Amino acid sequence: MSLVDSPFTDKLNTNFIPSDSEVKQLRALLQEPVAELAQLDALISQLTAQRASLQAAIDPHRALLSPIRRIPEDILREIFVFCLPDHDALIEVTAAPMLLGRIYGLWRRVAYSTPRLWSSVYIPPLMSGANGVEPPKGVEQGLGMLLQAWFDRSGVCSLSVSLAQPWDQDKIPSVVLEQLLRVSRRLRSFRYEGSGAELSALLQLGAEQLPMLESILMEGLRGSHWGCNLLTLPVAWAQLTEINFDCVSDHTTLTPDDALEVLHRCSRLVRCRISQLEPPTGVTFTPRAIHLPHLQALAFDCDQSVDPGHSARFFDASLSDGPAADLAVYVTGETRISETMLHRLIQLFPIAHLRLGEPDYSGIDHDFLTTTLSAATCPSLRKLDIEQESDDWSDSAILSWIHGRMTTNHPLQRVHIGFDRPMEIDILPELQAYVAQGLDISLSYGPTPVLQFDAYARFDIEPFGY
Repeated sequence: MSLVDSPFTDKLNTNFIPSDSEVKQLRALLQEPVAELAQLDALISQLTAQRASLQAAIDPHRALLSPIRRIPEDILREIFVFCLPDHDALIEVTAAPMLLGRIYGLWRRVAYSTPRLWSSVYIPPLMSGANGVEPPKGVEQGLGMLLQAWFDRSGVCSLSVSLAQPWDQDKIPSVVLEQLLRVSRRLRSFRYEGSGAELSALLQLGAEQLPMLESILMEGLRGSHWGCNLLTLPVAWAQLTEINFDCVSDHTTLTPDDALEVLHRCSRLVRCRISQLEPPTGVTFTPRAIHLPHLQALAFDCDQSVDPGHSARFFDASLSDGPAADLAVYVTGETRISETMLHRLIQLFPIAHLRLGEPDYSGIDHDFLTTTLSAATCPSLRKLDIEQESDDWSDSAILSWIHGRMTTNHPLQRVHIGFDRPMEIDILPELQAYVAQGLDISLSYGPTPVLQFDAYARFDIEPFGY
């Protein structure tokens, strides 16, 4: 009897309890279907094995048809270049460019013969053992050989190199310094973080040994280690396009006057970051006008102790002849910034992008929004980013300001503001027409207060304590 004609159909999926005779009937009824199921399972196992065997033969043949095999080498090189990270390439076998040489022979040949893949490198610190024990000699030698091969593969490309050194180690491996000196004429960008010990051999190279240097970033240098003043370095300052320096720190002697001199020398500067504008007690600086026609981004990262008035005086003294092009100004870190300082920034620079991190905004109120950032006062402004604003700007004021700026000949492109307070009114629906025109708008708010109370407050009893 087929299970389709089972006399137990109406009992299926119920709590029915079969009698002894019905148990025998059920067992007899299932005997033939169970045997058929076993035959099907055996057939499936056989077919699965046959399929696996056939698939194993098909896959390597199908791989021969992979489009990547037929891509011309010049296109393959471009694909490889797009695999590089945004930062300097890592000495890491699981990341490009080293990974690209570990796939198979053709890719290795193409990767090793593509100089652009090897035109940047981040040289990590050699980790010392316990109690400051230096790494084994073979490790340093291996790093030296790797860097030599890396730089050789870069051909004649200009190089971007980042070098990090542990703060508790003064010595830069000689093999690293040797390789940097070997390729100094091709250094385009150099970033160093560490104490600066034994770096003077590189820093004191003449301009003829650093003809391509455009960007230099050095953090943590200690004058007692590298033994020279920054201004005495024979660097081709006029070629630098990016610089990041501290005016004053615990370990350098760079004064505000020195900073002004650096800005004066770097006439092609595109990006500049200035930290620690506060001069030592009793030290003043000489006003001078500096022309930076190519400046696009100016960032300030100052300690909370910095006097905002001094910052404004620094601007007056240095950048009264500002950039001709629109400028992005970033105020980051724990900077304490005043409305006076921002007013002066806007007077001096054609600011296109103003970004304020999370500083203490002293006096930045409703008038600052409606007057200082108005189209008449700051006509170049296209983008405004404020990570944490006070309660002084209402939602209606923001809406009115955006309306005013969007109806000018140079409308806003982006407005990102973070508020500590909760939302007052939802203004986004009224801005949808501007969003359709391309405005990037983001407004974030603090949490809405929630009424909380203790139902048992002031009662000297336990809940349900009866």
